[in-house]
Amino acid sequence: MIRYETKVKILSASLAGLVLLLVLGAVFSPERRLARGESGRLLSGEAKAAARIEFTGPAGSLNLEKDDKGAWKLHEADGELPAASARIEGFLGQLAAVARLSPLAEGKAAWESLGLEEGKGTRVRVRDSAGKTVADFVAGSYGATGKVLAVRLGEAEKVYAADGAIGSYVGAGRASWLELRVLEAALSPEDVQGLAMRAKLFLDGAGRPGKVFDWRAGRDQGGWTAGAQALDSLAVETLIRGILNLEGEDAHAAIPAEAFGPVALRVEIALGTGQTLVYEVGAPAAEGRYFLRRAGGGPVFEVSAYALRNLAKSLPELAAKK
Repeated sequence: MIRYETKVKILSASLAGLVLLLVLGAVFSPERRLARGESGRLLSGEAKAAARIEFTGPAGSLNLEKDDKGAWKLHEADGELPAASARIEGFLGQLAAVARLSPLAEGKAAWESLGLEEGKGTRVRVRDSAGKTVADFVAGSYGATGKVLAVRLGEAEKVYAADGAIGSYVGAGRASWLELRVLEAALSPEDVQGLAMRAKLFLDGAGRPGKVFDWRAGRDQGGWTAGAQALDSLAVETLIRGILNLEGEDAHAAIPAEAFGPVALRVEIALGTGQTLVYEVGAPAAEGRYFLRRAGGGPVFEVSAYALRNLAKSLPELAAKK
């Protein structure tokens, strides 16, 4: 007969063996192996630590940098432009959210089919304020479902699948990273006390009727007048709101001076503070666009002809209805 002590030892050894088998099964299970194979990040550290982003791809390079005040700028050979900080922060947030990279391929043989060969993919480098690289990857094409994006890390040959949400940022054009609001300050129509326009603008080309006028208006006893002529207050307020919220299609740090010789449209906005804001529209830019600048410096915008049709209003179009 087996002694009691011997039974206890046998049972304890069996239990220990069973526990060991359970632990090993959990560690080496297919699910755990998959999780380890899919671990990885595109951005190390916190998104707010990023201070410089570089995109290099077939269309060229983009360099975004955060200044001492925390504002992002697009740096180019002819100067710098205000960048869309909210969009940049959104992109960095998406990068930081990528916590899983699923292996797709082991070597260069797969690069071409995944849009990662030299000269095709877009390389993204993110650095912090000390110059340390916190992200370095090349983004290729989307997967069949459109939910994942092929990426390779730095100079490595291995290819991974990352969350496809970052693809809309990586593949975006230059203008999408710019702050395209013409007016930097947040103003309301109530801040405007006077408005003037002078135009010799031919949006439909030479030889066709254009917008030619010169007028000045101001607030008068709760309404708007231009000299002795009463204006439709709602129409004027709508026009002012459009001017204050005007956005460009693109922007440039510098363009040839002759682009504003002559000025086709001049808009003066008199504020209650005594300050006057001035917009000037010059020559045609790209197809269906015109150059626009603010007096006193700053970016030169490309504004659509559609926006200018809504902006350039003659007095008859603003006159009070009888």
